[in-house]
Amino acid sequence: MFTVLSSDGTSVACERYGGSGPAPVLVGGTLMPRARHTPLALALSQDFTVHNYDRGGRGDSGDHPRYDVRREIDDLDALIEHVGGPVLRLTVGLAMTLPGQTHDGGCVPPPAPVSAR
Repeated sequence: MFTVLSSDGTSVACERYGGSGPAPVLVGGTLMPRARHTPLALALSQDFTVHNYDRGGRGDSGDHPRYDVRREIDDLDALIEHVGGPVLRLTVGLAMTLPGQTHDGGCVPPPAPVSAR
């Protein structure tokens, strides 16, 4: 596990799986810690360097006393800046990854589909 700091100082906890190929960031659902997506991260790690993180207030990540979706975007931006990977949305819980929702007005495209094994 490693951590990065978002612009408001929140610590964002993340685990890296694999070590070759594109480096997607898994964005889990609203109430899910990263552990929920470990099986998927492990499966994808055969073809990708997967980053599976805890959103603010979940698992090992820090929290802020007042919730604001912009803080979640800051956390995600900090992680993407650190690992350089695209975003892979796992649920509708993170509509903030849609185009126009990030601070720079864009969204990194998802990685190419993994071929069936």
